[in-house]
Amino acid sequence: MNKMELVKKLRQLKKQEIAIRFNYRPRPEGMALVWDQFFSADQRSNQVAYPLTALIDMSHEDRKEVFICYFFAVYHQHYKENGLPLTQLFDPVHLEALGLVAPVTEAQIKKRFKDLAKVHHPDKGGNSSIFVEILEAYEKLKEKF
Repeated sequence: MNKMELVKKLRQLKKQEIAIRFNYRPRPEGMALVWDQFFSADQRSNQVAYPLTALIDMSHEDRKEVFICYFFAVYHQHYKENGLPLTQLFDPVHLEALGLVAPVTEAQIKKRFKDLAKVHHPDKGGNSSIFVEILEAYEKLKEKF
């Protein structure tokens, strides 16, 4: 992706955030965009998570992951601002590894992990590969708490 295409894509992402969070209305005074923390269309800016120069150098797959992270952050902010429960934001793949389906709470995730850890912990005679799998899933889910 060349610089002009990327700048156009970043502008589209900014418009999409405004549509999601503010319903196309002007954003209220003092409300920052998630976009401002992630990106900058200015090539000289290094005060954001993903400066333009870094995005240009990334592979398509890496940029795709950045955009997925960005949209997760946008929806997370939208849910917080509107008092919506954050339980729907847990990754279903990681929930499935623990034998759970959305919607779930943090307490349910912690309880399920503890129950599975007791069964699968290698020190308790469990399967170490299964334990590692549920531990990794739990760690990923825990990042969202």
